[in-house]
Amino acid sequence: MKTKIKILKKLPVMKNHHSELLIYDQYLMKIPLIKKWIETFPSRYAVKSGEKLKSIDQLPSHLEHLIKNFSFAQKIYILGGGSVGDFGGFVASIFKRGIPVVQIPTTWLSALDSAHGGKTAMNVGGFKNQIGTYHFSEEVWVIQAVLETQPAIRLFEASGEFMKTAIIGGESLLKKLQSWNWKAGKIRWSDLKSFIELKYKIVKQDPFEKKGFRYQLNLGHTLGHVWEAHFGIPHGLAIFHGLLFDIAWSVQLKLLSPQRAFDLMDEMPWSYVWDEEFKKKTDLKIYSLTEAKIRSYLIKDKKNKQGLISFTLVEKPGKVLIKKVPMEDILREYRRQQRTLQELYEEL
Repeated sequence: MKTKIKILKKLPVMKNHHSELLIYDQYLMKIPLIKKWIETFPSRYAVKSGEKLKSIDQLPSHLEHLIKNFSFAQKIYILGGGSVGDFGGFVASIFKRGIPVVQIPTTWLSALDSAHGGKTAMNVGGFKNQIGTYHFSEEVWVIQAVLETQPAIRLFEASGEFMKTAIIGGESLLKKLQSWNWKAGKIRWSDLKSFIELKYKIVKQDPFEKKGFRYQLNLGHTLGHVWEAHFGIPHGLAIFHGLLFDIAWSVQLKLLSPQRAFDLMDEMPWSYVWDEEFKKKTDLKIYSLTEAKIRSYLIKDKKNKQGLISFTLVEKPGKVLIKKVPMEDILREYRRQQRTLQELYEEL
Protein backbone atom coordinates (compact mmCIF):
# COMPACT_ATOMS: atom_id res chain seq x y z
CA MET A 1 0.00 0.00 0.00
CA LYS A 2 1.80 3.11 -1.25
CA THR A 3 -0.81 5.81 -1.68
CA LYS A 4 0.54 9.35 -1.89
CA ILE A 5 -1.71 12.01 -0.36
CA LYS A 6 -1.56 15.46 -1.92
CA ILE A 7 -3.16 18.35 -0.04
CA LEU A 8 -3.58 21.07 -2.66
CA LYS A 9 -5.06 24.55 -2.75
CA LYS A 10 -6.26 24.40 -6.35
CA LEU A 11 -6.70 22.01 -9.26
CA PRO A 12 -3.34 21.26 -10.89
CA VAL A 13 -2.54 22.01 -14.50
CA MET A 14 -2.75 18.77 -16.50
CA LYS A 15 -0.44 18.08 -19.44
CA ASN A 16 0.22 15.13 -21.75
CA HIS A 17 -2.61 12.98 -20.41
CA HIS A 18 -3.86 11.46 -23.67
CA SER A 19 -3.52 7.92 -22.31
CA GLU A 20 -5.55 8.80 -19.20
CA LEU A 21 -9.29 8.62 -18.61
CA LEU A 22 -11.30 10.87 -16.33
CA ILE A 23 -14.44 9.42 -14.74
CA TYR A 24 -16.42 12.25 -13.17
CA ASP A 25 -19.75 13.17 -11.61
CA GLN A 26 -21.82 14.90 -14.30
CA TYR A 27 -23.14 17.36 -11.68
CA LEU A 28 -19.69 18.97 -11.50
CA MET A 29 -20.18 20.46 -14.96
CA LYS A 30 -22.45 23.00 -13.26
CA ILE A 31 -19.47 24.44 -11.37
CA PRO A 32 -17.45 26.69 -13.75
CA LEU A 33 -14.12 26.20 -11.99
CA ILE A 34 -14.38 22.41 -12.15
CA LYS A 35 -16.03 22.31 -15.59
CA LYS A 36 -13.08 24.12 -17.13
CA TRP A 37 -10.66 21.59 -15.62
CA ILE A 38 -12.74 18.57 -16.70
CA GLU A 39 -12.68 19.80 -20.29
CA THR A 40 -8.88 19.63 -20.38
CA PHE A 41 -9.19 15.83 -20.50
CA PRO A 42 -9.49 14.53 -24.07
CA SER A 43 -10.92 11.27 -22.70
CA ARG A 44 -13.65 11.61 -20.11
CA TYR A 45 -16.72 9.66 -18.99
CA ALA A 46 -19.59 11.29 -17.11
CA VAL A 47 -21.68 9.34 -14.58
CA LYS A 48 -24.57 10.22 -12.32
CA SER A 49 -23.66 9.90 -8.66
CA GLY A 50 -25.75 7.91 -6.19
CA GLU A 51 -26.23 4.35 -5.07
CA LYS A 52 -27.77 3.36 -8.41
CA LEU A 53 -24.38 3.96 -9.99
CA LYS A 54 -22.99 1.24 -7.73
CA SER A 55 -25.65 -1.30 -8.71
CA ILE A 56 -24.06 -4.39 -10.21
CA ASP A 57 -26.92 -4.53 -12.71
CA GLN A 58 -25.69 -1.30 -14.32
CA LEU A 59 -22.03 -2.34 -14.51
CA PRO A 60 -22.05 -4.31 -17.82
CA SER A 61 -23.32 -1.37 -19.86
CA HIS A 62 -20.72 0.93 -18.32
CA LEU A 63 -17.93 -1.55 -19.01
CA GLU A 64 -19.07 -2.10 -22.58
CA HIS A 65 -18.96 1.63 -23.27
CA LEU A 66 -15.60 2.09 -21.53
CA ILE A 67 -13.94 -0.79 -23.35
CA LYS A 68 -15.36 0.30 -26.70
CA ASN A 69 -14.26 3.93 -26.39
CA PHE A 70 -11.37 4.04 -23.91
CA SER A 71 -9.51 0.73 -24.20
CA PHE A 72 -6.25 2.69 -24.62
CA ALA A 73 -6.46 4.11 -21.08
CA GLN A 74 -3.43 3.40 -18.88
CA LYS A 75 -4.60 5.34 -15.82
CA ILE A 76 -7.96 6.47 -14.46
CA TYR A 77 -8.62 9.71 -12.62
CA ILE A 78 -11.82 9.76 -10.56
CA LEU A 79 -13.48 13.08 -9.73
CA GLY A 80 -16.52 12.87 -7.49
CA GLY A 81 -17.96 11.83 -4.16
CA GLY A 82 -18.22 8.43 -2.51
CA SER A 83 -20.39 6.58 -5.01
CA VAL A 84 -18.35 7.81 -7.98
CA GLY A 85 -15.13 6.91 -6.17
CA ASP A 86 -16.38 3.40 -5.36
CA PHE A 87 -17.57 2.84 -8.92
CA GLY A 88 -14.47 4.25 -10.57
CA GLY A 89 -12.15 2.42 -8.20
CA PHE A 90 -13.87 -0.87 -8.93
CA VAL A 91 -13.66 -0.28 -12.68
CA ALA A 92 -9.94 0.57 -12.39
CA SER A 93 -9.33 -2.59 -10.37
CA ILE A 94 -10.75 -4.90 -13.05
CA PHE A 95 -9.93 -2.91 -16.22
CA LYS A 96 -7.04 -4.79 -17.90
CA ARG A 97 -6.71 -6.71 -14.60
CA GLY A 98 -6.06 -3.47 -12.77
CA ILE A 99 -4.63 -0.10 -13.78
CA PRO A 100 -3.41 2.84 -11.65
CA VAL A 101 -6.03 5.17 -10.23
CA VAL A 102 -5.97 8.70 -8.80
CA GLN A 103 -8.87 9.66 -6.55
CA ILE A 104 -9.97 13.32 -6.42
CA PRO A 105 -12.76 13.54 -3.82
CA THR A 106 -15.28 16.36 -4.23
CA THR A 107 -17.27 15.98 -0.99
CA TRP A 108 -16.18 16.23 2.63
CA LEU A 109 -17.33 12.67 3.16
CA SER A 110 -15.18 11.22 0.40
CA ALA A 111 -12.25 13.51 1.26
CA LEU A 112 -12.22 12.13 4.79
CA ASP A 113 -13.26 8.55 4.23
CA SER A 114 -14.13 6.73 1.02
CA ALA A 115 -11.32 8.08 -1.21
CA HIS A 116 -8.79 6.53 1.15
CA GLY A 117 -8.02 3.00 2.19
CA GLY A 118 -8.15 1.11 -1.10
CA LYS A 119 -11.65 -0.35 -0.81
CA THR A 120 -13.94 -0.42 -3.83
CA ALA A 121 -17.52 -1.66 -3.68
CA MET A 122 -20.67 -2.40 -5.66
CA ASN A 123 -24.22 -3.06 -4.47
CA VAL A 124 -26.18 -6.24 -5.16
CA GLY A 125 -29.95 -6.63 -4.79
CA GLY A 126 -30.32 -3.44 -2.79
CA PHE A 127 -27.69 -4.48 -0.26
CA LYS A 128 -24.68 -2.17 0.08
CA ASN A 129 -21.11 -3.08 -0.77
CA GLN A 130 -21.67 -6.81 -1.28
CA ILE A 131 -18.86 -7.21 -3.79
CA GLY A 132 -15.66 -5.27 -4.22
CA THR A 133 -11.90 -5.26 -4.41
CA TYR A 134 -8.89 -3.78 -2.68
CA HIS A 135 -7.24 -1.46 -5.19
CA PHE A 136 -5.11 1.18 -3.51
CA SER A 137 -4.91 4.53 -5.24
CA GLU A 138 -1.61 5.68 -6.63
CA GLU A 139 -2.49 9.14 -5.33
CA VAL A 140 -5.36 10.94 -3.61
CA TRP A 141 -5.68 14.67 -4.26
CA VAL A 142 -7.53 16.60 -1.56
CA ILE A 143 -8.13 20.03 -3.12
CA GLN A 144 -9.32 23.01 -1.11
CA ALA A 145 -10.75 24.94 -4.07
CA VAL A 146 -12.87 21.92 -5.05
CA LEU A 147 -14.14 21.04 -1.58
CA GLU A 148 -15.09 24.62 -0.80
CA THR A 149 -17.55 24.68 -3.71
CA GLN A 150 -19.88 22.41 -1.70
CA PRO A 151 -23.08 23.72 -0.11
CA ALA A 152 -23.11 23.82 3.70
CA ILE A 153 -25.40 20.78 3.89
CA ARG A 154 -22.58 18.53 2.68
CA LEU A 155 -20.57 18.98 5.88
CA PHE A 156 -23.72 18.32 7.93
CA GLU A 157 -24.31 15.12 5.96
CA ALA A 158 -20.72 14.03 6.60
CA SER A 159 -20.93 14.70 10.34
CA GLY A 160 -21.12 11.07 11.45
CA GLU A 161 -17.87 10.10 9.74
CA PHE A 162 -16.02 13.09 11.22
CA MET A 163 -17.38 12.27 14.69
CA LYS A 164 -16.48 8.60 14.30
CA THR A 165 -12.92 9.49 13.35
CA ALA A 166 -12.63 11.94 16.24
CA ILE A 167 -13.85 9.38 18.80
CA ILE A 168 -11.33 6.82 17.54
CA GLY A 169 -8.57 9.45 17.49
CA GLY A 170 -9.25 10.93 20.90
CA GLU A 171 -9.66 14.28 22.61
CA SER A 172 -7.46 16.34 20.29
CA LEU A 173 -9.59 15.52 17.25
CA LEU A 174 -12.80 16.08 19.23
CA LYS A 175 -11.63 19.58 20.12
CA LYS A 176 -10.97 20.36 16.48
CA LEU A 177 -14.58 19.48 15.58
CA GLN A 178 -15.92 21.86 18.21
CA SER A 179 -14.22 24.85 16.59
CA TRP A 180 -15.72 24.36 13.11
CA ASN A 181 -18.67 26.36 11.78
CA TRP A 182 -21.08 23.48 11.17
CA LYS A 183 -24.03 25.71 10.33
CA ALA A 184 -22.05 27.44 7.56
CA GLY A 185 -20.50 24.16 6.44
CA LYS A 186 -16.94 25.35 7.04
CA ILE A 187 -14.03 23.50 8.60
CA ARG A 188 -10.53 24.63 9.52
CA TRP A 189 -8.67 23.43 6.44
CA SER A 190 -5.47 22.68 8.35
CA ASP A 191 -7.39 20.20 10.57
CA LEU A 192 -8.40 17.90 7.71
CA LYS A 193 -4.96 16.32 7.37
CA SER A 194 -5.07 15.05 10.98
CA PHE A 195 -8.34 13.20 10.33
CA ILE A 196 -7.03 11.63 7.12
CA GLU A 197 -3.77 10.58 8.76
CA LEU A 198 -5.65 8.69 11.47
CA LYS A 199 -7.38 6.57 8.85
CA TYR A 200 -4.08 5.71 7.17
CA LYS A 201 -2.50 4.88 10.52
CA ILE A 202 -5.19 2.24 11.05
CA VAL A 203 -5.32 1.00 7.44
CA LYS A 204 -1.53 0.48 7.30
CA GLN A 205 -1.73 -1.95 10.22
CA ASP A 206 -4.45 -4.03 8.55
CA PRO A 207 -4.71 -3.07 4.85
CA PHE A 208 -6.79 -6.08 3.77
CA GLU A 209 -8.88 -6.45 6.95
CA LYS A 210 -7.29 -9.78 7.84
CA LYS A 211 -6.34 -8.99 11.43
CA GLY A 212 -9.56 -7.27 12.49
CA PHE A 213 -7.71 -4.12 13.51
CA ARG A 214 -9.31 -2.15 10.68
CA TYR A 215 -12.75 -2.90 12.15
CA GLN A 216 -12.19 0.15 14.36
CA LEU A 217 -13.29 2.20 11.38
CA ASN A 218 -16.68 0.45 11.44
CA LEU A 219 -17.71 2.34 14.58
CA GLY A 220 -21.32 3.44 14.00
CA HIS A 221 -21.60 1.41 10.79
CA THR A 222 -23.42 -1.78 11.76
CA LEU A 223 -26.84 -0.19 12.33
CA GLY A 224 -25.85 2.88 10.32
CA HIS A 225 -25.54 0.84 7.13
CA VAL A 226 -28.92 -0.79 7.79
CA TRP A 227 -30.65 2.58 8.11
CA GLU A 228 -28.79 4.05 5.15
CA ALA A 229 -29.72 1.15 2.87
CA HIS A 230 -33.36 0.91 3.95
CA PHE A 231 -34.32 4.57 4.27
CA GLY A 232 -31.89 6.21 1.86
CA ILE A 233 -30.46 8.43 4.60
CA PRO A 234 -27.18 10.18 3.65
CA HIS A 235 -24.27 8.02 4.73
CA GLY A 236 -22.77 10.45 7.24
CA LEU A 237 -26.11 11.02 8.98
CA ALA A 238 -26.83 7.30 9.09
CA ILE A 239 -23.43 6.84 10.75
CA PHE A 240 -24.28 9.63 13.19
CA HIS A 241 -27.33 7.67 14.36
CA GLY A 242 -25.27 4.48 14.33
CA LEU A 243 -22.78 6.19 16.65
CA LEU A 244 -25.57 7.12 19.04
CA PHE A 245 -26.61 3.46 19.09
CA ASP A 246 -23.05 2.25 19.69
CA ILE A 247 -22.38 4.78 22.45
CA ALA A 248 -25.63 3.98 24.23
CA TRP A 249 -24.82 0.27 24.05
CA SER A 250 -21.29 0.93 25.31
CA VAL A 251 -22.80 2.63 28.36
CA GLN A 252 -25.25 -0.25 28.86
CA LEU A 253 -22.33 -2.71 28.78
CA LYS A 254 -20.46 -0.52 31.32
CA LEU A 255 -17.59 0.08 28.90
CA LEU A 256 -18.14 3.85 28.71
CA SER A 257 -19.09 5.99 31.68
CA PRO A 258 -22.54 7.64 31.51
CA GLN A 259 -20.99 11.03 32.29
CA ARG A 260 -18.47 10.83 29.42
CA ALA A 261 -21.22 9.71 27.06
CA PHE A 262 -23.38 12.64 28.18
CA ASP A 263 -20.49 15.05 27.64
CA LEU A 264 -19.98 13.67 24.14
CA MET A 265 -23.62 14.32 23.29
CA ASP A 266 -23.38 17.85 24.61
CA GLU A 267 -20.30 18.84 22.63
CA MET A 268 -20.29 20.47 19.22
CA PRO A 269 -21.13 19.29 16.64
CA TRP A 270 -23.18 16.60 18.38
CA SER A 271 -25.66 19.07 19.81
CA TYR A 272 -26.16 20.94 16.54
CA VAL A 273 -26.57 17.82 14.41
CA TRP A 274 -28.79 16.15 17.01
CA ASP A 275 -31.04 19.23 17.26
CA GLU A 276 -31.49 19.31 13.49
CA GLU A 277 -32.18 15.57 13.29
CA PHE A 278 -34.54 15.76 16.28
CA LYS A 279 -36.61 18.38 14.46
CA LYS A 280 -37.06 15.93 11.58
CA LYS A 281 -37.79 13.07 14.02
CA THR A 282 -35.32 10.90 12.15
CA ASP A 283 -34.91 8.74 15.24
CA LEU A 284 -38.59 7.80 15.25
CA LYS A 285 -38.32 6.89 11.60
CA ILE A 286 -35.28 4.64 11.86
CA TYR A 287 -36.46 2.90 15.04
CA SER A 288 -39.72 1.98 13.32
CA LEU A 289 -37.84 -0.69 11.38
CA THR A 290 -38.89 -4.23 12.27
CA GLU A 291 -36.44 -6.67 13.81
CA ALA A 292 -37.02 -9.07 10.92
CA LYS A 293 -35.91 -6.42 8.44
CA ILE A 294 -32.85 -5.52 10.51
CA ARG A 295 -31.94 -9.19 10.72
CA SER A 296 -32.16 -9.52 6.92
CA TYR A 297 -29.54 -6.77 6.59
CA LEU A 298 -27.30 -8.05 9.39
CA ILE A 299 -27.18 -11.51 7.82
CA LYS A 300 -25.51 -9.91 4.78
CA ASP A 301 -23.15 -7.77 6.86
CA LYS A 302 -19.56 -8.56 5.82
CA LYS A 303 -18.61 -8.68 9.52
CA ASN A 304 -21.11 -11.49 10.14
CA LYS A 305 -19.34 -14.80 10.64
CA GLN A 306 -21.73 -17.65 11.50
CA GLY A 307 -24.07 -15.40 13.43
CA LEU A 308 -21.34 -13.46 15.25
CA ILE A 309 -20.76 -9.87 14.19
CA SER A 310 -17.55 -7.96 14.89
CA PHE A 311 -19.02 -4.91 16.59
CA THR A 312 -17.09 -1.76 17.51
CA LEU A 313 -17.81 -0.24 20.93
CA VAL A 314 -16.41 2.76 22.81
CA GLU A 315 -14.47 2.66 26.07
CA LYS A 316 -13.43 6.30 25.89
CA PRO A 317 -12.35 8.78 23.21
CA GLY A 318 -9.16 7.33 21.77
CA LYS A 319 -9.97 3.77 22.77
CA VAL A 320 -12.50 1.51 21.04
CA LEU A 321 -13.15 -2.18 21.50
CA ILE A 322 -13.92 -4.74 18.80
CA LYS A 323 -16.15 -7.47 20.20
CA LYS A 324 -17.75 -10.45 18.48
CA VAL A 325 -21.40 -10.38 19.49
CA PRO A 326 -24.36 -12.60 18.55
CA MET A 327 -26.80 -11.02 16.16
CA GLU A 328 -29.56 -11.54 18.73
CA ASP A 329 -27.68 -9.32 21.22
CA ILE A 330 -27.75 -6.47 18.70
CA LEU A 331 -31.48 -6.97 18.18
CA ARG A 332 -32.06 -7.09 21.94
CA GLU A 333 -30.23 -3.79 22.36
CA TYR A 334 -32.22 -2.35 19.47
CA ARG A 335 -35.44 -3.22 21.33
CA ARG A 336 -34.12 -1.62 24.52
CA GLN A 337 -33.21 1.61 22.78
CA GLN A 338 -36.52 1.56 20.90
CA ARG A 339 -38.41 1.42 24.23
CA THR A 340 -36.25 4.19 25.67
CA LEU A 341 -36.97 6.39 22.67
CA GLN A 342 -40.71 5.79 22.93
CA GLU A 343 -40.66 6.71 26.62
CA LEU A 344 -38.74 9.89 25.81
CA TYR A 345 -41.32 11.04 23.28
CA GLU A 346 -44.15 10.23 25.66
CA GLU A 347 -42.61 12.57 28.23
CA LEU A 348 -42.24 15.44 25.74
